[in-house]
Amino acid sequence: MEQPADLGYQQALRYAAELRELYETERARRAELEAAQVQLREAEAKYRALVEHIPAVTYLDEVDPSNPRMVRELYMSPQIEE
Repeated sequence: MEQPADLGYQQALRYAAELRELYETERARRAELEAAQVQLREAEAKYRALVEHIPAVTYLDEVDPSNPRMVRELYMSPQIEE
């Protein structure tokens, strides 16, 4: 028969294992998030370089779903000045 002290020790070991698992899961999630952020920054840089160097004006507008006549300019490429 296990003594109460042994039960407490076993429970503490289980908690420690659970905490270790949670820590590793969180660490993996953070690594995935950081990798995704790097990929996003790289994709944005490539897209911006493409848009800013093609010989055409590129623009991005947002249409208000509640009023399709309302359009908000989000982006206009620098070629508009030429």
